[in-house]
Amino acid sequence: MFHRIALTSALIFLCAACNTTPPPNYKNPIAPDNAKVSFESDFELHTHFYVNTDNTPQSCGKFERAGYLLKRDSILLYDKANYEIKIEVPSNKVVGISASHYFDDPTYRSSCFPKPVFFTPEANANYIVKVNLIRTDRGGRLPLGGQCYVSVANLKTDGSYVNVKTNAKPPCKEQEIEK
Repeated sequence: MFHRIALTSALIFLCAACNTTPPPNYKNPIAPDNAKVSFESDFELHTHFYVNTDNTPQSCGKFERAGYLLKRDSILLYDKANYEIKIEVPSNKVVGISASHYFDDPTYRSSCFPKPVFFTPEANANYIVKVNLIRTDRGGRLPLGGQCYVSVANLKTDGSYVNVKTNAKPPCKEQEIEK
C-alpha cells in the first residue's frame, strides 16, 4: 500500500514538473525614463500576460511573454504560485498588452481571452494592468467563453489611480507570401 502511494505521488510530481508554463521572454529595455508596469487579475489561477513594445507595421502584433499570475499554490497545480509581475516598458512609445486566462479541471473551469490594449506610457510613470471579470455564472465561476477585459491605470504618487486612455491597434503591414 505504501509503495502505491509513493509511486502515485512521484508520478503526480513528475507530471507537474513536465508541464510548466514557459518562462518569460520579454526583456526590459534599459533607459532612465522607462515606465514601470505591474499586473493584476480578478482570476486566482493562471492569468498570462504578454507585451509588445515594437508596434511597427512589420511586427504585426507579435507579443512576448511577460509572465503569469497564480495566486494559489498546490501540488496539483503544474506551476508555482506567482503573486506579482513587474516590468519596465519604453516611455512615449505605443505599448501593447495582451492577456489570457484558461484553467480547466474537474473542480474549476474558466477561460477568458480579452482583446489586447495599446497605450502610450509617460516617462517614469507607474501603471497597473489588470484583467477584469465582468460576468459570472454558475455560482460565481466564469464559464468557458466568459467575458473579461484588460484595463490600464496610472498609479499616482498619492496612491490614487487614473484610468488610461487606450489606443487602437496599430496598423500591420500585410505579410507577403514567399514564392
